Amino acid sequence: IRFASEDIGLADPNALSQAVAAYHACHFVGMPECELALAQAVVYQARAPKSISLYRAMKSVKDYIKKNPNVGAPLHLCNAPTQLMKELGYSKG
Repeated sequence: IRFASEDIGLADPNALSQAVAAYHACHFVGMPECELALAQAVVYQARAPKSISLYRAMKSVKDYIKKNPNVGAPLHLCNAPTQLMKELGYSKG
């Protein structure tokens, strides 16, 4: 599951579903019946394109937050429950 998220990531989002499905198959039917489910997940992940772009993006975000802990969310992402907040640009976009 970790490999599917970290090393394959967004290059093939279905890799995570395959890994979780293999985990569930083993949980429900046990060994040796789940061998084929495990083999399928392993082969799928081995053949899948690899990308660590999501891993790098998460690291960048965490580094930014550490360096800038007081930066708030952009106004266009914030709710605007009052007219004043709407006029100030909250929730636009």
